[in-house]
Amino acid sequence: MTNLEAIQMLKENGDIEQKDCDYFLPISTQFFDMRKQGENSCAWNEEFIINEFAPNILQPNVVFLFELLEVNT
Repeated sequence: MTNLEAIQMLKENGDIEQKDCDYFLPISTQFFDMRKQGENSCAWNEEFIINEFAPNILQPNVVFLFELLEVNT
């Protein structure tokens, strides 16, 4: 995962603009079915790599947000 990925933006006039992304794009993990385990805790055992220099992400103004969603498929 890197913050230098290209993204496409839709302009107001309908044109598509491609530019470099200045933030990390969202990622998702594999589905975890808590009904199979019979527990109220989740364990994904997945890893993701942030392809960025450590001093850039260990600054006081950097925030990582993790969001847990319940998705009914």
